[in-house]
Amino acid sequence: MWKLIRGRRTSFDSRGQDGEEGEERQWGDEAAWGSSTGVGNVKHRAWFDTNSIPAELVVRDVRGRDEGSYRCKVHFKASPSWSQRVTLTVTDPPGYPRIQEESGRRLEGPIGPYQDGTTLTMVCLTSAEPPPGLVWGGAGEALGRSVRVEGGIARTRLRVVAARSTALSTITCSTTNTSTCTTTTTTTITTCPPSVLIHTVSVTLRVNLPPVEVRVEAPGRWVSGGQKATFTCRVWGSWPEPVIQWWLGGRHLAPSTSPVSSLFPIASINCKNDLV
Repeated sequence: MWKLIRGRRTSFDSRGQDGEEGEERQWGDEAAWGSSTGVGNVKHRAWFDTNSIPAELVVRDVRGRDEGSYRCKVHFKASPSWSQRVTLTVTDPPGYPRIQEESGRRLEGPIGPYQDGTTLTMVCLTSAEPPPGLVWGGAGEALGRSVRVEGGIARTRLRVVAARSTALSTITCSTTNTSTCTTTTTTTITTCPPSVLIHTVSVTLRVNLPPVEVRVEAPGRWVSGGQKATFTCRVWGSWPEPVIQWWLGGRHLAPSTSPVSSLFPIASINCKNDLV
């Protein structure tokens, strides 16, 4: 059984549904590995090839977000399980930007979710000779501008607060064909030559958001005994999609209809229940 430790974006299990020998099961997060349709037996960018000897985990078109620790675990019927971890480190080509946390962990694609109000510091860096310029874009365009060059490495920091206003926003970092600006000290005017974006990486900020409003709607001010009455619960502004439960006193009720939701940009959900 293969699993990516951080994020759990892919797994392969050769056991059956009950842990016994059976049909092999492969799973991959489509946001990370692509759709489940493909050519031949190749369904994702990553899959476990059991036809090769020895069997091997194959990752095609390696990207920065694939970086992390992978674990292979083998279960025996009469012996303790065996597991081993391997770490995949992706090296960026010269002049290619990398977004990471201050700890060095790479950030790319959907990141989080972070709690509402959390301050996230992102570092974008690149190396080349001469070092290219760096510029933040998207939701980070007005938040980070200064670039520091040291030892052939250019880096810039961006601080963003995870909040309702920044939820699901995309932040980009791009290398440009210029790394310096000219400052005229007498007039304190800074001018930069025209720059062209060369390479761009991006992140999408996911934020856990509480509902803005929860409303229970009754069919009217009064209901008649012995007749069916439909109540509707409406929830706005939460992410991810909330779980709605109906209770009557201390008794849990099953909804009479499945929740109907809209997740773009932030979830709104309706659920109905019929009471007699």
